[in-house]
Amino acid sequence: MVMIFRLCHADLMDWFLGEDADEQRGHKVGGIYVEVLSPKGIRLWTAYNPDTELLGVELYVKYYGGRTEALECALCQNTTEPVDGKFMFEHPNLVARFGDVLQYTVITYDGATTMRHAVRRMFVREELIKPNDRCVCPGRELPGALRSPPSAEVDLLERMILRALGNRSRDCDSISNWLVLRAEPRNEQADLLEYVRTYLDLLLLRAKWRTLDAGGSGWTSVRPSALVVEVEDHAEGIAFQVRSTIEKLKMLDLMSFSGVIEDFDGVL
Repeated sequence: MVMIFRLCHADLMDWFLGEDADEQRGHKVGGIYVEVLSPKGIRLWTAYNPDTELLGVELYVKYYGGRTEALECALCQNTTEPVDGKFMFEHPNLVARFGDVLQYTVITYDGATTMRHAVRRMFVREELIKPNDRCVCPGRELPGALRSPPSAEVDLLERMILRALGNRSRDCDSISNWLVLRAEPRNEQADLLEYVRTYLDLLLLRAKWRTLDAGGSGWTSVRPSALVVEVEDHAEGIAFQVRSTIEKLKMLDLMSFSGVIEDFDGVL
């Protein structure tokens, strides 16, 4: 008599490898989703697995333009309770920026055994970056003159004047050539001038990335870093002076999407 056993592919592999499928269920991890918040903060989550009693993460940030190896764990947490059907991790003060590399390891515990999963890495790309203190929902409708990109410096000046008037300010004659960067160095001993220059060049890369399908950012002059002539401490971050008011207007117009560049005068 011949006996026929019906085995699915997964059962056959488990039998061949000598593994119990039930023992692996608590270590299964779905897709990992990351949001890098601007100017600081990070969220990381994955779908809740009821067979996983504890899920942990060890995340390191490798800085762009700085040291290549992260020396401290930037986000080391574990959780046992789901939030809205997710294992959720969050750090409000972690600073990761465009061009940095996130390196992280997931740890799972199924009630009996602990598993460290393979190391994963990802670049901080534009689509990962979200503002953490501003509404990203559609705002009030702007006049057509403010929506269309400026084609010349005269158009840009007119656009900024309209914006100033829309903000109920008539002090356009007092517009300076100063801006504010709403960010601070991760290293307290950093050179503020060099820090601002590097940050602005990264913002230009982000702007080009965002407008790649439209043919680029439209920035044709020198690097933004070459326009910065002076920096000083500011209550909201770092104030910096550029060569001229028109360069300030160009920079503000191009980089306002980031949420970290603001008008020093509070007019625009």
